[in-house]
Amino acid sequence: MEFQLVTAQDHAALAAAMAQAYSEAPWNENWSQERALRRVRGILGNYQGMGLKAVEDGRIIGGLLAVPFSFLACDKIVPKWVAFIFQAVILLIRTIPSLVWALVWIRVTGPNAFCGVVTQSVCSIGMISKMYITAIEDLDTKILESLDAAGCDAFQKIRYGILPQIIPNFISTVIYRFDINVKDATTLGIVGAGGIGAAL
Repeated sequence: MEFQLVTAQDHAALAAAMAQAYSEAPWNENWSQERALRRVRGILGNYQGMGLKAVEDGRIIGGLLAVPFSFLACDKIVPKWVAFIFQAVILLIRTIPSLVWALVWIRVTGPNAFCGVVTQSVCSIGMISKMYITAIEDLDTKILESLDAAGCDAFQKIRYGILPQIIPNFISTVIYRFDINVKDATTLGIVGAGGIGAAL
């Protein structure tokens, strides 16, 4: 499948289809080509830009906040009672659907694009943290033992023993979450969280 940029001809074709659709039953509003073209450009410009901005910001913020959550929820690193608390928080975040989170944050921030960013961030924390925990638990501890035997300090063990093992998994998880956030951005806009879904 090949993707191409939306051109002015595509705008005109979509505007013509919109004008024809609104001019017929059951609307019978007699839309002009110019009015439809302004509407199309407004939707594809403002709303789509806001939606993709919320997706990108939500992914970045969620990915960063998921790092401390994942380490604090791993019972190999922290005491089990601490890990249990953070695992319960992550489970709570993942259990509640994104639409419900959007409705909660709309009451706090109002119906705007910032609500979409906060919602995407919170939802991203739940999913990304779970994937991060799996990557941390799969660490090869023999590498750390070898570095310890070689006389490496804590910083060197993190730099050469831990980061090379977890960074590829972290990056792939964040990229995968972007795909999910793009899908959620449309449905979140329907309830007033900004993005192209608000226009739809």
